[in-house]
Amino acid sequence: MAQERKSHPWIIGVVLVAAVLMIGVGAALLHRALVASGGDTAAQDVPRGGRKRPEAFGFTAYPTAFGFHSTETDSGEWSAAYQLKSGTARQVQDFYSGTLKVRGWRLLEEGPTRQQPGPANPNARPVTGIRSRWLDPKGGRVLTVLALDFPQKRSTGNVLLSSTTMDN
Repeated sequence: MAQERKSHPWIIGVVLVAAVLMIGVGAALLHRALVASGGDTAAQDVPRGGRKRPEAFGFTAYPTAFGFHSTETDSGEWSAAYQLKSGTARQVQDFYSGTLKVRGWRLLEEGPTRQQPGPANPNARPVTGIRSRWLDPKGGRVLTVLALDFPQKRSTGNVLLSSTTMDN
């Protein structure tokens, strides 16, 4: 008699957050490595993972945030991801829009996005949400806010904040 494989839907959320987190910082680091000259230390800027909240990087987490993951580099690039106990992608974007505008950040773009959950569940439906990009008041950094509606047993979605320099 074949055993039925037990599914853990929350794993999809964790895998999705981790994949988006790694892609965000990884792409910036790959770009830096490709344009760096042979002896440039920026090409050796290895990301470090952790469980820092967005507040560690100067930004507030959405009020129902939990399950934090982070990545940062010596060059100041970072990303912080978390899950939501309640709230939608639109509510998260409105929250960050309000706080960023007050601080002088300028909206570069905002629009819908679709993300395919990772290989843990290849038959999962794509996850939808909203992605926005913001320019800091001094013009040297870009912040990406990715909010995904991804209802699970204990969460309603995932959020990723990612900050890179303008030269990336």
